[in-house]
Amino acid sequence: MISRFVFVSVLFLCACTIAGCGGGGSSSAVVPRPNEASNQSPAPPVQSPDPRVSPTPSQRYPASISQRHLLTDDVLGSPLSISWSQVAPYVSWALASDRTTDQLRALGVRTYNYTDPNRQAPGDPMYTSDESTFAHDCSGSRLTQQLGDKTFYLMNPSSSNLVTLWRNSVPNHADYDAVLEDNTNTIWGVSGTPCNYTPQAWLQAS
Repeated sequence: MISRFVFVSVLFLCACTIAGCGGGGSSSAVVPRPNEASNQSPAPPVQSPDPRVSPTPSQRYPASISQRHLLTDDVLGSPLSISWSQVAPYVSWALASDRTTDQLRALGVRTYNYTDPNRQAPGDPMYTSDESTFAHDCSGSRLTQQLGDKTFYLMNPSSSNLVTLWRNSVPNHADYDAVLEDNTNTIWGVSGTPCNYTPQAWLQAS
């Protein structure tokens, strides 16, 4: 009789454990049934962009811009194997000769003339016998810069005669949008320092 009672008690305890019977003070894990309605509203679904779909061009960049291309520069001093009209859509500025500048400017390309009044070598347009156009150290010697097998002389930007030579070196029978002055305000690589040199004064003269 006792063993039968124990068997029934154990069977009842197992049944309560599986069914989730709760007693006073005891804790139990209740597994909700599939057909039980929840009291909470379901969260709205989150929609992610489809990775297979590419954005349209209008979403990535504007349909048109006013600039034709990046700012470009080229050396166009002599005729090429193609016409200037074929070059013009791709060039903003061009180093041009007096023979090509007018043709390029007519096609919308801005042109400039290259000059270097700050370094001159024998045979250059601003190299003369006028000693005032050359820079000197405090002992009166000219200052030089060696580039390869060619010797250049540092010029004196304070010389009014050099300014006149510089202006005359640009062809007056051709129109340019700008004149490039190379080696402005620098004495880098020169054999010495000009007499009474200060960067401020040299910059002001240049």
